[in-house]
Amino acid sequence: MPVRHPSLSTFKLNHDRLGPSTALARSARGQQIIDTLLSRDAVTALVGAIDAAPSRPPQPALDRHLLAAIGLDALDDEVKILIGRIIRQIVEHLGGHHVRKGVPITVASIFANGSIYELPGTTRGKVAPADRRAWAEQQVATLGGQERAT
Repeated sequence: MPVRHPSLSTFKLNHDRLGPSTALARSARGQQIIDTLLSRDAVTALVGAIDAAPSRPPQPALDRHLLAAIGLDALDDEVKILIGRIIRQIVEHLGGHHVRKGVPITVASIFANGSIYELPGTTRGKVAPADRRAWAEQQVATLGGQERAT
């Protein structure tokens, strides 16, 4: 079983928000999907994808984790719907929110479309050269006491 990401130590999946995907979520295959999505590696990939490209769906960053865990079952539409609903709850637990759904995915992926999310501190859009220093200073300030490379 994958190691759960520490930021999700108190996360509890809300089955009431899964709609028709609830039965799948309660199955052995569903539990495998849930464990994979809550893993340290998958959450790190998800957050990294949202942070690196906030205007693109992050779902492709999870492809290799899902394919390794459940194989070609990851291509099943019902499975992908469940994955999307779980991702949304994970992002919300991390303090983020859903921005838009149905965004085309333009890279090779098990997903054709996905949702866009925003996390706290995410900067959407391009930073103009004149604003880059102020943006960088704000980013450094939000790092607070965290270690950073010098």
